[in-house]
Amino acid sequence: MKFTIFTPTYNRAHILKRLYESLESQTMIDFEWLIVDDGSVDSTKEYVRKIQSKSSFRIEYIYQDNLGKQAAYNTGIVNAKSKFFICVDSDDQIKNKCLEILDKTWCLLDDNEKKYCAGIVFLDCDLEGKLIGTKLPLIKFSNMYDLYHKHSVVGDKGIMFQTRILKDYKFPIENGESFITEAVLYNRISRIYSFYCLNNILEIRDYQKDGLSSKYEQLILENPLGNSIYFNELNFYEERFIQRIKNDAVSIKLKLLGKVPVLNIYRKSLNKKHFLFGFVLGVLMYTKAKLRKFAQNFRLGVVNDT
Repeated sequence: MKFTIFTPTYNRAHILKRLYESLESQTMIDFEWLIVDDGSVDSTKEYVRKIQSKSSFRIEYIYQDNLGKQAAYNTGIVNAKSKFFICVDSDDQIKNKCLEILDKTWCLLDDNEKKYCAGIVFLDCDLEGKLIGTKLPLIKFSNMYDLYHKHSVVGDKGIMFQTRILKDYKFPIENGESFITEAVLYNRISRIYSFYCLNNILEIRDYQKDGLSSKYEQLILENPLGNSIYFNELNFYEERFIQRIKNDAVSIKLKLLGKVPVLNIYRKSLNKKHFLFGFVLGVLMYTKAKLRKFAQNFRLGVVNDT
């Protein structure tokens, strides 16, 4: 099997039909749809069972307790049985030639390029067909970190992975947390592999008001330990002194919010040489965050010992 279309979902039975129809319209049918239900309490299971009996492609449904998108993503990685892996969220859809174009593009690469290429990154649009963010640079290959930090790419992009490579990576999951930015996984892969840059719009995104994108900053603060890993690991790539300090400071702030002892923070820092600078700034950021939370609770009349 060539493709796994992986969809993590939570209480989205009312919009899965749109994605299902976009999969049924594919001009290439050598794929499976792997749905990991992250603890839905709506009619998701019933809807999936209904379409499994009539679908022109294989649908695998896995239910797990509500642990968050990244835990569902890890389950998807483990259970994927194909050559390529694409995550398509439950509120999104792919264009009818998406898989055909990706397959033909991959076939144009030589064996050596495929060895060090984790997959293909491509463009997304909204429901009106407007490009999300910017186009990709006019280069053949780039790692994900360089795309966003050196080539100034903006906005979500679709990604096709080689499944064999993706299976070597998982999202780090901290106890009691349910969210970590997907960029932490992409950046880890980027330490070894690049991606082919394809300036074709192949995916349509529909951001929901209750979706992760709408409350990104809030989710980071509510899940500080996992996301501190992302900011700390940015310093694998960052060469600029000031930006290394800023990355360290944000990571330290989040670890302090997660009640990590200072000595443990130091031991895991990738910026030990200048740790003190980042620590001072991180403490200031931490204090500001705590004061903001106190002020919010005070306005609500629910001040507690925090």
